[in-house]
Parts: sequence; structure tokens; C-alpha cells
Amino acid sequence: MLQEQIEAKVGRRPVGESRGRRRTIRPVPLRVILLIQVCVVVAGSAATVADLRSISEADLTPISDPTRRFDLSGLSILPPQGANWFLATIPLKEDLPGVLPLAGFVKKLRDFREEPARQPAEIRLVYARVTAHDLRTFQAPGSFESATAFVHWLRDDFEKSLGAMVTGRQRLIEFDATPDNSLGPMCARYSRLTELSRWGPFPESIFSLATRGLFCLHPHWPRRYMIDAGYSQVYLKGQEPLALDAEVQPFLNSVVFTSSTQPFVSLGVHLYRSGQHDVAISIFNRELEIDPRNAHAYMGRGRAFELKGQLDQALADYNKALEIDPTDAEAYVNRGNVYGKKGQHERAIADFNKALELNPKFALAHYNRAVTYYEKKEYNSAWDDVYKAQELGFTVSPAFLRDLRRASGREK
Repeated sequence: MLQEQIEAKVGRRPVGESRGRRRTIRPVPLRVILLIQVCVVVAGSAATVADLRSISEADLTPISDPTRRFDLSGLSILPPQGANWFLATIPLKEDLPGVLPLAGFVKKLRDFREEPARQPAEIRLVYARVTAHDLRTFQAPGSFESATAFVHWLRDDFEKSLGAMVTGRQRLIEFDATPDNSLGPMCARYSRLTELSRWGPFPESIFSLATRGLFCLHPHWPRRYMIDAGYSQVYLKGQEPLALDAEVQPFLNSVVFTSSTQPFVSLGVHLYRSGQHDVAISIFNRELEIDPRNAHAYMGRGRAFELKGQLDQALADYNKALEIDPTDAEAYVNRGNVYGKKGQHERAIADFNKALELNPKFALAHYNRAVTYYEKKEYNSAWDDVYKAQELGFTVSPAFLRDLRRASGREK
């Protein structure tokens, strides 16, 4: 059963570590991915439908230019139009390995400085989001012959749960889907209505969660990936939803699919960078089950193992990545880092040399080789690589420079 999923805003983080520690290459480019959960603006705070995790007004970023498209992993899209739409920052949940949230927006209906809601009728939410789903999670067919077959599968998947509790608080009331080829690939325009109980500050009340949107099979990804672009409203049962078609239809109709690949590898990268190493490893495992020659997945899993201190497993994955693509300079740098951590300095230097043979302007390889020479007490060679890295525009750690000056006797 397809469920509402997490969203959060994630910014790019600097790769690697400072103070004489080696820096490791990210396995795939990771855009600034916007992730947001089903969230509710309730009396000066926002909370997830699932667990009511609060956020503050500082977590909302105004949309300064509603005409600017957001470039996401595999697509670009316009934000919803109209006043009081925001990007929202909510932490990524760990237990949804089959879901990659891409973008999310919240319409703030109440001022954060107002008093809390005094009655259920004052609680309303409007949000929009884009999410990628791995259809293997939902036991979908390996392929669909037509948009009609895709729609039939969607209907069957939802209709078998009509009237049932699909989560601890949500009961599915209605679902419908029709083929829609306006965006090119196989798409279905859908509507869904669920009821929320034991939820929010008024647990005795029943709220409606109405969602409309598009399910599309991404034309440039393996057909196991489905894009869900939709918007939802939460309101007290018996009330009418707000009339917001003029604000959300431009958002829904603006989806443009791009050729970006390997979205779940990007999610794995985000997870290990945020310290969720085991979840990241499970993501990479899923990819390698389907594509055993995915060098990026081996690189990502190797980095997650490396961060856990499981250096032998990391080394095995970097070896596999290089077996698949022996021209990948970044893989040589990552493997060289592991050799350095294991005290195998000559092997580390050999890998950095190979990386620079493949890419002479690879500043990070110069920096990591400088660290290795420092550990070997070959300070002149370390300085040569530091100067070269700086010439190539690399910012060398001030702490490492200080330690190298002291050790080499070049303190001013």
C-alpha cells in the first residue's frame, strides 16, 4: 500500500574530514535534495501526521521566486503558486528504504505567533510534495504494457484496502485513478481520501486527508521507479477543503523529467552522511541486488562501511568498484584512504598516484597523498602535494597545515 512519506530539506555537506584526516569522494553527485514529511501547520508549529514531530518557524524557507524551477534528482518542477508557500525542513525518517522524497512545500495558514488552535475546526494543512517510490516495495509487476495496465494496478493496490486502516491512524475511504499522458511517460492522475483519528491536539475528532496528484513511471529510470507528485489538505471531517486549484495545478503540470540516474544511490549517500550507516548499507544492498555491476553503489556502500570502521568490507567494495571501472580516479582515492587507515602507506600512495595519472588536476588526490607523506614523516613530499593542491584551488585544512609546519620545522 502506497503511503504518505517523509520529506526534509537537506543541504550539501563538505566531503571528508579535517585535521590531517583523508577526505573521501562522494560516489555520485548529490544535488541539494529537498525532502519533507507529511506535515501539519497547527497553532504555531508543524508536525508529521505520523508522529507530530514539531518544527519551528525557522524551519520554513520562503519561496522568493515562484517562477524559478527546482532541479531535483530526475526532474525539475515549479513550486506551488500563491501566497504563504514555504519550503519546510523536517528530518528524514530511517525506516523507509523504498522511498526517496524529492521536494516538499507547505502553505502556512496560521501565523506562528498566534495562540494555539482552540477547536478542531481551526486545524488545516495544505502541503505539496514529490516522492520517488521503488515499486518493488509494493510488489508491483516488473513492467506495465500500457498506461491502462499501470492504472489498473494502482486501483487494485488501493481498492483492496478501502475501508481498512492503512496506518495506525489512517483509514482509506476513497481512491480513483485515470490515465494521463500530458507529461509524456505513463502517468495516472489520482485522488485519494483517508480519515485521520487519534491525531493531533484533538484526539477525539476525525480529520479528512484529501490528496490529488500524479503517479508517473519515470521515463529515464528503470521502470521499477514511480514518481508521485501531489498535494494534500487536512481538515476537520464534514468541512470542505479550500479551493486551491489555481495554486497547485501549475505545480502538478510543471513536471519535466530529466535523465538523472540512480536516485536511491543518492539517498544512500545522504543517509551515511547523516550518520545512518546501516540504513545506507541496506539501500546500496537493494541496488546491488538488481544491478550487481553498479560501481556507484559499491562506492557508496564502501564509504558507509569505512565510516563504521569496517575497513576490510570497505576495501572489498572499493576493489569491486575498480574491477567494474578501472578508470575511476575517485575509486582509487577512496581505496587509498582505506589503505592509509590500515597503515599500508605504500599502497595508499600507489592508489593516489594512479588517481593522478588518470586525472592530473585531481586536487583531492594531492591532498590525501600529502596526508600520507606526513604520516610517513616525508615532509618535503607532503609540502609538494600541499602546494599543488592549493594551486588547483583546494582549501587545505588549517589544522593540517599547522601540524605539518611543526613537524617539518617550517613554522614562521
